[in-house]
Amino acid sequence: MGTLAPCAAMGDPGGMDTSIPRQSPLLIGIADAAATLGLSRRSIERLLTLGRLPRRRLGRRVLIPAAAVRAFASRDLADIGPEGR
Repeated sequence: MGTLAPCAAMGDPGGMDTSIPRQSPLLIGIADAAATLGLSRRSIERLLTLGRLPRRRLGRRVLIPAAAVRAFASRDLADIGPEGR
């Protein structure tokens, strides 16, 4: 019996990069939001309580839309203005 030639379907992409691009998560946890914004977990929890950041619940987990974290950072910088930087 002869051997079969490797093919892309069998895991040999023939030198081409076939990896799926990793996308940013749509939802992040409180710890990740805190690290992204450079704040403490407690500060993020306070922002959630005040309604300044939206939350989603998945079981016991509290998740925050990553887009909302980015928007919060942009909005926060816009509120400071050039004289406050």
